[in-house]
Amino acid sequence: MGICVDGASNMTGCRHSMTQMIRQQFPQVTIVHCCAHRLNLASLDSIPATELQPLRSAEVITQQLWHFFVTSPLHAAILEDIHKLIQDGQVKLK
Repeated sequence: MGICVDGASNMTGCRHSMTQMIRQQFPQVTIVHCCAHRLNLASLDSIPATELQPLRSAEVITQQLWHFFVTSPLHAAILEDIHKLIQDGQVKLK
């Protein structure tokens, strides 16, 4: 059995961490630092904050667009009509 954690001290610390509590009940457990989280931390450390701002803005705009279409049946229908005109297909939002 194994558990994948983000590496924070409250998860992996020597005393009173979540993994230590789990190990008390399941001594054979394998603890692994999440590879996706490590990659995220490495990428954040390698890119200056000023260069991340445009990416964060693009992410916010993308989320707002998704929310605009997924929360309104009318907006979703308009998007489907446009998509049909462009590609002869249908897009699924959910």
